[in-house]
Formats: sequence, C-alpha cells, structure tokens
Amino acid sequence: MKIYILLIFIIILNLAFGVDYTTELYLNSSYLEKTNLTSNIAGKVILDYSEIENMQLQMECNLKDESVKLDLAKVKFMMGKYDLELGRNRVGWGTGYNFNPTDIFNQKPVGASFNPSFNKKGRDSIILTNYLNETISIQVIYGFENNETEVTEYGEKNIIKKEDYGIRIKKIIGNYDVSISVIERGMENIIIPGRGIKNESDKIFGADITGSLPIIDWGIWSEIAYSKNNKSAKWITGIDNYFGDDYYINVEYYYNGDGDSKKEDYINNDDFYLGNPVAKNYIIPSLKYTINTKAEIIGYSFINLDDKSLILGGLGTYLLNASVEIDAMPFLLIGEDDTEYGMQKKEIGDYGANLNVKVVF
Repeated sequence: MKIYILLIFIIILNLAFGVDYTTELYLNSSYLEKTNLTSNIAGKVILDYSEIENMQLQMECNLKDESVKLDLAKVKFMMGKYDLELGRNRVGWGTGYNFNPTDIFNQKPVGASFNPSFNKKGRDSIILTNYLNETISIQVIYGFENNETEVTEYGEKNIIKKEDYGIRIKKIIGNYDVSISVIERGMENIIIPGRGIKNESDKIFGADITGSLPIIDWGIWSEIAYSKNNKSAKWITGIDNYFGDDYYINVEYYYNGDGDSKKEDYINNDDFYLGNPVAKNYIIPSLKYTINTKAEIIGYSFINLDDKSLILGGLGTYLLNASVEIDAMPFLLIGEDDTEYGMQKKEIGDYGANLNVKVVF
C-alpha cells in the first residue's frame, strides 16, 4: 500500500509543479556456492525539481517488498557564496575510490565501487558550504541521530548511531585539490545475530589530496584519517590512467590501522562480522576494457597482503538500448581456511555471482 501512495504523490507533483522524475526497475539474481539462487525485483524513483531560482529539491525512493525507503530527500538553497542543504543527504568526503577513511557519514562496503547499482546511503543532516573564493571552501556537516535496520546475508543488522558533526576546508593549490577535516563521531551501537558491537565516540582528523603527476599526467590521490581514541590511522592512496581509448587502470593501496597483523586475531575483530577489512595492508588493482559504446568489462582484486588471501572479481556491462542495462558480477574467493577470505569461503563458498538488469523509463 505504501508504494501506491508514493506513486500517487509523485504523479500529483508532476502534474501540479512539473517535477522531473525518473523511474528505474531492477531485476536482481544472486548466487552463492553454499546458498540457493535468490531473485528479487526492486524499483527506484528519482525526483529533481529546480524551477525555483536558487533552490533545488531532490528525492530518491527505493521500493522493495512493499516497503518504501528514502535514500535521498533534500532541499538545497544556493545563496551567493553559501549553499545550505537540509534533509537526507549523501556526503561525498574523501578522494579514495574503494574506501573513504574521512567519510564517517556514508561509508562504502567492500566491492561497492564495482557494483553499478550501489549508491551511498543518505544521512539526515544539515550541510552548510561557504565558498570563500574560487580556490577555498569551508563545509560544515551535522548528522542527526540515526536508527536503522539493514538486511544482510548474515541476517538483520540494527544500528543505533548518535549525532556526528565535522568541518572540512578545501583549497585548490595549482593542479591539486587539498582538504583537511576534523570530525566528532558519535557513539554507535550495532546488533547483529549473536553479537553486539559498541563503537565509542571519537575525534577523527583527516586530510586528502587529488591531482595528477607532472609530465606523465597520471591521476593520483591520497586520503588519511587518524582516530584519537584508537591512536591509529587509515590511509588509502592510488593512481590511475587511460591507455588509448579502450583501457583504464586503477591501483590503490589501503592501510587499515585498526586491522590485525595475526590471522588468529581476526575472529575477535568486530569488523570481520560487519564485512569490513580486518588485516592491515591491502592492494586493490583493477583494469577496465571498453569493447565498444555498448559494452565494457572490468577485472579487479582485493588482495590481503598480510595473509595472501584475495577476492578476484569482474563486472561486465552491456547497454541493450537507451533504457536497459545488464550487469554481470562474478567473484572468486581464494585463501587458506585461516585467512580473511578463506574464512568467508566457509560461510558462502568459493564463488558466486550477481546479475542485475536495470530498466529506466
């Protein structure tokens, strides 16, 4: 019933105010070696209204299993040198491709960068940006207390998170964008089947830089976040480049200061049960080949440098036409039984795949 009410609301908005909207239908099938094939149908409605001068309204609704979830619902006011955003926002702090240590508001799970249907979750927040001049901006974010339930392959995950807030200063220096940030992270309680996890409030100091190498013009970036409580840092740095019109390479190194050096300690690490990296050192290479205007393939790997286990994955994308996109995402887990990805093999098997079909109308 909620879905029908939402659709009626959207139709009224369009007829009364001329709100532009896009509807996306997703057909998803997932297969894991140790579980049965599962399939589901979901939808997404994206609204964008900017007819009023200096104001923009955006909304993104996910429709699944007769439920409606707002991933994005915000109004943005553009007032000269100031932008004010109110509502459920997606925060884009950080420059890392696979992980963003400085973005505590909307973190990426492992492999999300190679899933075209992934979007960062929104956070109820207030964002104020002050553009001091053409090269310097200051952004302040206040994230409200947040309670939510997620469904994962291991069961329901309940999250109770206190308010977060932070400030980020960004400056353009030559060909480089440089940022520094200070974040007050609120206490977080996470309940998953058989385990309760409590993350105390913390102060995070962050910095990031992005630009290109002189002469060879390869893209480079680096992002670091230091935890005052844990007295540890998380750091990601990367490099990328296009070779001709068809090939694109991206390589990142990730250092996880909260990770464990010994394999036997993984089982006591809360991140293991949340699907986050548990070791200290990772390298993440990927290669994209564009076949033609309709098709491309990507091969990638998450390599745990400490225990030598890894994920091998792929993404094949085919545009059937302007409205239909097909994405195939196989993966393979490699490692001994006591390694990070070897332990995951015990739960889901050696391999699996996802197939997504997106229809836009």
